Amino acid sequence: MRKFSIRSFVAGGLLGIAAGMILMPQLEPETRKKIIEKGKDIMEDASDMLSNQGQK
Repeated sequence: MRKFSIRSFVAGGLLGIAAGMILMPQLEPETRKKIIEKGKDIMEDASDMLSNQGQK
């Protein structure tokens, strides 16, 4: 059950990022780059957390 909730949280976050990118196309390119980089960082952190849970 816990793995399911973490996956759901990550999926919800990704959907939120995608929706934000679609709904706010007027952002400056620099801001978009920052958002994309932050999203990548979050994905790396989430994958690290999931892999660490599998090792326990």
